[in-house]
Amino acid sequence: MVCIVVGAVDSVMGSEHVVRFTISANSDLDALSSIADTAVKSRWKREAGLDLKQKCQKQEEKHLTEMKNGKRYETKHIFTNETHYNLALAWASDNDKGTLIVVTSEVVMMMFAMSSVYRSTDYGKNWEKIDNKIENAKIRKDNGLQRNPHFAEKVYLVTHKELIYVTEDGGETFSKRKAVNSDEIIAEPLIFHSNNYIDKILIVSNNRKLYVTTDNLKNYRLINSDVAAARWGTDESDPDNKGNVVYVMMGSDIHRHPFFSGIRPSMYNLVKVDLNAEAGKGTTLLKRVLTFGIQGKFLYASIFKDEHPSNTASERLMMVSTDGGKHWSEAQLPTLTEDRFYSVLDMTEGLIFMHVDNPGDTGHGTLYTSASLGVVYATSLEHHLYPNYGSVTDFYKVVSMRGTYLASQLNNDKSIHTVISFNRGADWNPVKPPSDHSCTANKCYLQIHNYYSISRGVKARPPLSVESAVGLILVHGHVGDALHTTPPDVYITIDGGYTWRKTLDGPHAYQIGDSGGFIVAIPISDTLVDTLKFSTDWGLCWHEYKFTNETVIFTGALTEPGSMSMTISIWAYTKKDRKWVVFVIDFAEIIKQPCDNSQYVSWISHSEMRKEENKDVDGCLLGKKEIFTRLSVDAWCRNEYNHKTSKDIHICQCTREDYECDYTYYRPVGSDRCQRDPDFHGKEIDVCFLGHEEKIITKGYRKIPGDICTGGVDLNGKIVNLTAHCSGNKGFVGYEETVKPHGGNSNLIIAIIVIIVIILVVTMSSYFGYKIYLLRKHKVVYRYSLLKSGDNDYDNEFEHALTQNPTVYEDSTDEEELGVTHPKRQTSTQHTKHKVKSYHDDSDVDMLE
Repeated sequence: MVCIVVGAVDSVMGSEHVVRFTISANSDLDALSSIADTAVKSRWKREAGLDLKQKCQKQEEKHLTEMKNGKRYETKHIFTNETHYNLALAWASDNDKGTLIVVTSEVVMMMFAMSSVYRSTDYGKNWEKIDNKIENAKIRKDNGLQRNPHFAEKVYLVTHKELIYVTEDGGETFSKRKAVNSDEIIAEPLIFHSNNYIDKILIVSNNRKLYVTTDNLKNYRLINSDVAAARWGTDESDPDNKGNVVYVMMGSDIHRHPFFSGIRPSMYNLVKVDLNAEAGKGTTLLKRVLTFGIQGKFLYASIFKDEHPSNTASERLMMVSTDGGKHWSEAQLPTLTEDRFYSVLDMTEGLIFMHVDNPGDTGHGTLYTSASLGVVYATSLEHHLYPNYGSVTDFYKVVSMRGTYLASQLNNDKSIHTVISFNRGADWNPVKPPSDHSCTANKCYLQIHNYYSISRGVKARPPLSVESAVGLILVHGHVGDALHTTPPDVYITIDGGYTWRKTLDGPHAYQIGDSGGFIVAIPISDTLVDTLKFSTDWGLCWHEYKFTNETVIFTGALTEPGSMSMTISIWAYTKKDRKWVVFVIDFAEIIKQPCDNSQYVSWISHSEMRKEENKDVDGCLLGKKEIFTRLSVDAWCRNEYNHKTSKDIHICQCTREDYECDYTYYRPVGSDRCQRDPDFHGKEIDVCFLGHEEKIITKGYRKIPGDICTGGVDLNGKIVNLTAHCSGNKGFVGYEETVKPHGGNSNLIIAIIVIIVIILVVTMSSYFGYKIYLLRKHKVVYRYSLLKSGDNDYDNEFEHALTQNPTVYEDSTDEEELGVTHPKRQTSTQHTKHKVKSYHDDSDVDMLE
């Protein structure tokens, strides 16, 4: 089978900071949903006992008098003469300056491309067509608009030729740059540096040549040819040469015809290039490489085990380095067999989250977390859902709550349910339902929809959390014993996932503004919309505002990245003539009063997790307690754009909660005790690591990586050094000992040496025979499976777990529509829908004993 690695997002691409909309080519009847919009204000009681309906009425009477009297808050703009169906949008400013650049594009009859470029400096209220600033050049639909992630005013318009138009002032002026040679075009998104080196960019051409610029495309030079993939090094991986390291996967196999790929697999060299060195020079780190990635301090690569692999199914290994490729270690994972798909989900927070499929490429398996060196792993979540088609995963990091994750798990009856972790994957539990739910099933929990549900036809939006709104999460879901396909409602939590309540009936698109000061929701049960809803009190009360008298076909609601702005824009197109239209609403005109100190309250994060224990540990997570100051529920005021949530930190004593299950152990969902993994039959495994060997001896627990608690309970085991056994086990994880022979003139000495050698051979043969036996039982073998997208490839185990009517839309690239072909290039299915960030900061020494 064709095999690939799905890695974490390990490069900063300019296209990741661009929003795209497309006008549907379907009829209006097809665009309508059969689900009725039943969104109404929900009614709950506040803890103080005040009736919620009365509270919401008082808000409207006191603060929304002007709205009730017919004041208009929206500014409407129709792109009158615009006929292009595809629209890409990028914020060309930050700090609430409100500059936007939009590119509309279309490819007509596979012959020629058309595009238009617009600019707004007031959040989209007014627009100027600026094609003349770029000499009326035609901009690509596929990655034609890109933005520098480190400096928003630097925006790049990529043409169908070798030219790029660059602005460094948010579109006020443009300069023409020739980014590659005249016989080449830019094949992939610009690769910006992962650290804050604004003007350092990598460019891959259609001829698979790699160029670098260090002055924002004013000048560039060729690094290498025959490039399959390239990544910037990070300051964490190369602290001695910050900003000047590039990792390149290269080799002549890039030009092989696809027909020959099944005869012998394509493989490459991983080369490290120092930009300060002579052009074209680099250090080869690994050979027989299939793919690689880098995040934070972790550099990983999948390689073929054999020097001459016979086919694409040949055995492969995953190698990990934390020092920029100087030393490599083979990742150690239990219960792996040859037919298991694995996916590196994230490496940004000091550890690796990795999914390993169950045997048979099933699309569900085990989620593991590594220690700090990425070599040894422990079970985090069993039966983790990761479909082997569609490239979707429900694994989600809540950015508004430290240590919190959501995931989907497959039940024994093949149904799917949601689980949540509050301590970086050490424990997973079902999501508690609202206290007023009416579920009558045996086990009622909140089931949360994410990308898997959306890919299977459920009308929903992924979970939403932003760093500036501490503890706030918005999700689509329902209360039941498993996920199902009935229209979901919107649920909200303001304590990071410990308690939930239903806040809106029916599916909605939602956005957060003013650092949580207000929430906007647009009903999406029907694609035709004319009304928005907003809340200023963390979703308790919702107020409606009709922003248009003529219903429009909704495509998305946006706010400036960071969700600190008071301005929301609603993007749509008209029903009759399909013209792009944007409605801009400034909530500073509705919420006029800035907040003062009296309108903020203290809040302890994670206090619910341990509230039944003594006061010394309430709110303690990973060794520290965080006390935030955030907006009161009763406040009617705005945080302002530059508002920063204050935080106090206290160090905690160690308790049982500061430990997770160790290597070869796991904790069943809902259980407090770590159990031995029955699939791991060996008692121990020896690991040669950077010149020494330590044996894993465990009590079943290890301190959670990143936990900074002091004193208290100690569940760690002892360290047993086995360095003497490691000598001679050459090349297992990169360690090799060189022994220089010594001469002698005495026959006696020679005889003694011969005897000793014979004894050593017998002893070492026995030792390594046992070693090989262990390794064959527990050998880490990595298989890569293509995530399939056809109906015939669905996994039968959960094909019907949600719905039988998948809705998949596949957009074509500029080259496909224009009939342009390029030499073979490496493809990637890395997830860009949401950035999964995990935590953990530990040492492998805790596990290698």
